[in-house]
Amino acid sequence: EALDMATALKSRPWMAQLLATQSMIFSKKNQYDSCIKYGRMAADMLREAEMPAASLTALNLIAENYSSQGNYSKAIDVFHEVIQLAEAAGSKNNLGSAYGNIGSIYLNFGIYPRAIEYYEKALTVFREAGDSILIAAALSNIGISYERLDEYRKAEDYQQQAIHIFQAKGRVDVLPDVQTALALAYARQGKTGEAMELLSQSMDGAVKLNNTFSIANAAIVRAVTGRLMCERTGLRQYYIAAFDDALQGLTLSESLGEKLLQRMALKELAALSQHLNRYEEGFTYQAAYITINDSIAGENRRQEIALKESEFNHASAQALL
Repeated sequence: EALDMATALKSRPWMAQLLATQSMIFSKKNQYDSCIKYGRMAADMLREAEMPAASLTALNLIAENYSSQGNYSKAIDVFHEVIQLAEAAGSKNNLGSAYGNIGSIYLNFGIYPRAIEYYEKALTVFREAGDSILIAAALSNIGISYERLDEYRKAEDYQQQAIHIFQAKGRVDVLPDVQTALALAYARQGKTGEAMELLSQSMDGAVKLNNTFSIANAAIVRAVTGRLMCERTGLRQYYIAAFDDALQGLTLSESLGEKLLQRMALKELAALSQHLNRYEEGFTYQAAYITINDSIAGENRRQEIALKESEFNHASAQALL
């Protein structure tokens, strides 16, 4: 109704802001195509209205939704558009967000050194802007990347820094996932007792927030921790409890359509099935893991991302000549 009124009044700044709001609503509802459609209209109008910060926010949202769709090529195109415009406008938060989001694409594809490179760029920008919450988010993502590289001590250090900031700022909404990430770093180092204690806090926080994603995440990491604990102690009951945790994590992540969590849960279920002599189940989970892993990190799309980066770097170099 407000958009109709703004259109009748021919107020393009109001139209632009309302379109941006619609784009955000569609994003929250996971209606990616509609988010992108309205977001692009909003970004163009906001730029015409000389509202660069709002335009950049809309563009970042468009790129995030392309990424959620799995259209990483388009996402990288738009994120680089954001980088160029944000540098020109001096918009540090949008610049840092674009760097961070490109880092997340690399993280999802298992290209961890490049993920760290972009997260470090984001961290530098957020520190210049003095935004402690975004600093903490970048620190946590760097920690996740180091955990994937099996550099668990570094992962622990970055996650502890992030938790300290989030606790100081009272951000209970994000604490469960960061606590879970730190617990995984503990578990990988053999600190399974500390990991389980932290996961108990993480799960309690996620349940209080009614955050299905965080509950699934904590359940899957608890499964990993239980398996590692059993491998060290030989106590079979940990395998059974870990299997139940992994199954809970898989069920919840499937309800959300979260492929990355599904991949982690399926990998654990396949391993735990072998330990429990459930070989037929294990084969089924392993096949499902391979399928979803291929859908996330197909070699063709890895090459496509590398090509996009190459094209961008070449264009940037030409612009400097």
